[in-house]
Amino acid sequence: MVTSLNQRTRQRWILVGCLFALCSFLAGLSVLQTYIYHQGSGQPTLWGPLVRQEFKDWYASGITSLGAIWFASRIRLQPNRTRRWLSIHGAAALVFAGIYAVSTAWLVAGEPSVMHPGQILTFSHLIRTWWLHYVVAYLIMYWIVVLGHLGWHSYCRNRERELETAELLRDRMLMFGDSRRRVRLSQHEPQEAERQRQGRA
Repeated sequence: MVTSLNQRTRQRWILVGCLFALCSFLAGLSVLQTYIYHQGSGQPTLWGPLVRQEFKDWYASGITSLGAIWFASRIRLQPNRTRRWLSIHGAAALVFAGIYAVSTAWLVAGEPSVMHPGQILTFSHLIRTWWLHYVVAYLIMYWIVVLGHLGWHSYCRNRERELETAELLRDRMLMFGDSRRRVRLSQHEPQEAERQRQGRA
């Protein structure tokens, strides 16, 4: 029981670490993409605000995705309940997209604008201007997370079945080998008894 609990805790920390690394990598790519765009359009690059905004954006996405993974593990696809599963996750996708939009706007508020130097971004401005971008972006992200979790769960379940089948086959082979050994011993017992009888005679 303790070993199983420790294994689950370890798996959760591995998930958090992988998600953190992935969000950091994607934030770095976003910074590079914006820098290339600015170079092409001749705009100056404000490195500090750019890096902070991209990392805040992607880390907000990662934290929200942890909640989405937790929810997906509670509401799993079951036979003959696909429509219910889709409706529940469709509603949840909107909720998580709203959480992502609000959290991202709250984190980025107060930063200088990268696209319009000299302008300070406010929470109300970000929500009013970027809410559709935030919502659509995380709706896509949510379904990637949910479908990825579904695929991983199916893989783990099939892998567990394969291991159980292999263990069952191994046990049966061992039982078969033991039974053959017993048969050979039972066949040699009369010959051994006759040999001992002749030796006493």
